[in-house]
Amino acid sequence: MLFSLLMLSIFSAGAFAQVPLDTIPNSRTLPEEYPDSWVVVQDLNYPTMVLGSYIIIDVAAKTDQVKGQFQGAQFAGFAWSKKRAEFYVAESYYANVGYGQRSDLVTIYEQVNLRPTGRISLPGNKRAFMTPRSAMTRLTGNERFLLLFNFTPAASVTVVDMEQRIVAGEVQIPGCTFIYPYAEQSFFTLCGDGSLAHFALNAAGNVIEEGLTDPFNDIDHDAMYMTPGIFSQIFYFPTHLGKLQTVDLSGDAPEILPSWSLISAEEERDRWRPVKRETVDVDRFGTLYILMHRVEKDGSHIGGTSEVWSFDPATQERIGRIGLRKDASALAVTRGDSPRLVLISGNGFGVYDAKTGEFIQEIGGWWEDATTFQLIHTNR
Repeated sequence: MLFSLLMLSIFSAGAFAQVPLDTIPNSRTLPEEYPDSWVVVQDLNYPTMVLGSYIIIDVAAKTDQVKGQFQGAQFAGFAWSKKRAEFYVAESYYANVGYGQRSDLVTIYEQVNLRPTGRISLPGNKRAFMTPRSAMTRLTGNERFLLLFNFTPAASVTVVDMEQRIVAGEVQIPGCTFIYPYAEQSFFTLCGDGSLAHFALNAAGNVIEEGLTDPFNDIDHDAMYMTPGIFSQIFYFPTHLGKLQTVDLSGDAPEILPSWSLISAEEERDRWRPVKRETVDVDRFGTLYILMHRVEKDGSHIGGTSEVWSFDPATQERIGRIGLRKDASALAVTRGDSPRLVLISGNGFGVYDAKTGEFIQEIGGWWEDATTFQLIHTNR
């Protein structure tokens, strides 16, 4: 009898009086220009990669931090068009979900409502199937062309005309890896012999000029990591042992500048090293931020104590050192006058004031442990 009375009390009309009614469907419209504090984070979703996605997060908000979500299947690549207020997702599908005829395509999403508005088929099933990196899917400087890294294992770059919404052509880059756009319609790629190959495209997306530098990347002894910080056409590549290799693309031809060390002799003995993945970024003032680990043994590039070190590239001096509450695997810096550091830590994100190092908040706890965050794309 007591049990019945309790159940009647719980399910009485009064128990639901404070729950507001909702309508289905219920969706929001996002601004055409996102605030500087909004980032797009890739959830690769290793256990079920066909259901991978991108999540829009406001790292400055204390509540209502998740602003939207859209799909990115099978090692998807991502590019953010500010000119057209669109997202471009390079993805792949199989006819029978996990097997069958494979289709590669670029899906176009409106930034305001996250609806897919177009699809561009990619020929040849050449799109690289590997853990995504930002240098695999890039827009040219004028956003005319979307460049996609292919690996079959022959390496090439598919050129997609985003004004006409067609595949314009393909650039062969044998022995080279990834895509680094510069100027209006040019890009370079890093090659296996330690050199840099560079290409300029015309209005039709065809190569009109190309060149090759002398080898400078010491791949056998101190290889450059593949994700640079970029500021005013200058690319900053950390190396495995803690140097910074600078490549200047502001002139008519690439200029390879002398490298310099990020760590002191004592820090080298203590095995402070840059993190291998998306480890470096630059704020709007030109300050360089690098995610560093104190590794347990030489040869390691992940794990260990995490810190973010900031540098002034002009003086080649460290100007800040931020201890992190949790070990991190990737870093990004938001734009704006008050830049924030955003770091992937497990299945959440740590947010810090980039200038002072003050911890702001931790965002997370919404996802299962199986979720695998990979990249943070800022509103550049």
